[in-house]
Amino acid sequence: MLEHGVNRLPVVPGRALVGIVTRADVVRAFARPDAEIEQEAREALAYQTALAGTAGTVTVNVDDGVAVLTGVAGSEDQAELLRAAVRQIPGVIDVRSDLSFPVER
Repeated sequence: MLEHGVNRLPVVPGRALVGIVTRADVVRAFARPDAEIEQEAREALAYQTALAGTAGTVTVNVDDGVAVLTGVAGSEDQAELLRAAVRQIPGVIDVRSDLSFPVER
């Protein structure tokens, strides 16, 4: 964006404009401290586990924007939902999931 003097980029999945991303948006997303990202991730995990009615046995640690989930999820589907919820947090570069879950038979 800097090299070409671009300040804003349209977000166009398909043919419809759904938003605009600015240079400030990009900087803000990647300039967040790990502790701030981790706190937001903990809140997201608590919310998701409360919705599912499961015990909060999932923890998260963030290092250089990479979130690592550990613990036990209620199911494989819930493990994927938790991973997706953390991936949505601004500043998260990647999510590694070391979650275990009961195997359905």
